Amino acid sequence: MANVVVLGVGAAGEVTARLLAGDRSIDRLRLVDVRQERLDQVASKVKRDVETLRADLSSTADVRRACRDADVLVNAALPNYNLRIMHEALRLPAHYVDLASEGSPDAKEPSQVHRQLALDGEFRRKDRTA
Repeated sequence: MANVVVLGVGAAGEVTARLLAGDRSIDRLRLVDVRQERLDQVASKVKRDVETLRADLSSTADVRRACRDADVLVNAALPNYNLRIMHEALRLPAHYVDLASEGSPDAKEPSQVHRQLALDGEFRRKDRTA
């Protein structure tokens, strides 16, 4: 049984939430977004009780609050929040699923995806997947 948090309920997050809602191995499903009206809209389409939480993912405190007690974090938010959310997954520890990353348009600037991949060893040491 698992507690799953979906961070970001735009188009991809909505589809993810609707699919996860049918998984009986999930005890609790929490939807997180900065837009309360979007949270309400998506929650009304999900075929189970869900918890909604308005949070600003640019805030470490809000990310920590949004992710509390999670076994799995599904990041459907903008890629610029990825590292903050990954670090929270490591702190919990929770499994981490990311729907998108970003590459730098400047070939001389390292892509954020390389910084994400560099965390692989830390997740493996905690017997978690990212």
